[in-house]
Amino acid sequence: MLFLARLPLRALAAFVLLQLLVLPTSAVPTSLSTRQEELHPETDLDLVIDAVEEALPTSKADLEARFFKAAPAKDKSCFFTGMDVGEKNPRQNTIEAKKQCKILRLTTLEGIWKKNQMLNQGQWKKPIVPQDWSNFLGWVSEIFADKTSGTAYLLIPGDIAPRGASIFYSIEFQAMKRSEQTDSIQKINFVYGNTPKLPDPSSDKEDPTWWAKGWADPPVRDESTKPPPRA
Repeated sequence: MLFLARLPLRALAAFVLLQLLVLPTSAVPTSLSTRQEELHPETDLDLVIDAVEEALPTSKADLEARFFKAAPAKDKSCFFTGMDVGEKNPRQNTIEAKKQCKILRLTTLEGIWKKNQMLNQGQWKKPIVPQDWSNFLGWVSEIFADKTSGTAYLLIPGDIAPRGASIFYSIEFQAMKRSEQTDSIQKINFVYGNTPKLPDPSSDKEDPTWWAKGWADPPVRDESTKPPPRA
């Protein structure tokens, strides 16, 4: 580098300019590269909730036409409508939740339940109108049952704990639909990177009917588990 000190000022400027011109144009800033390293390689960064207020859907057909996102049939195994993006629970943010969905080969149904009933800029808006919520839940559940295979899951915002999510199991739901028990929701421990396992209601000696009581508790997510290493 000693020769640089001996160059005239104009020559030095030309040398610096030449170095800038030959740098690869695809170079990624270090800060961005570091941020990418923190994410699972399968994370879909394009899935962002753009919380524009819209009128609530007026029918199942309206809901499906406006909000159902087409995806390969094998990936239509999850409709995701929102998890906490607030400061109180920073780990349950949009990227983290969608990372979970992506690892489990799940796809998303976004933009539903906007206006006062959906996530808007990451905040839960109230009040929830019971009839609107019931209609929404029924329509999403039916679309889910119609579009997925028998080994799929559905994530929806919980009623009692709106920052959590409830999970349907499609075989279970279709059976409940036939017996008009569509309020029954399974509780599942949702461990990072692992496919959820359905519990056996009959083995719950304390409360064997928890699965038939309507709204489920939000799934338990193992926040201590680190993401799988990058391939």
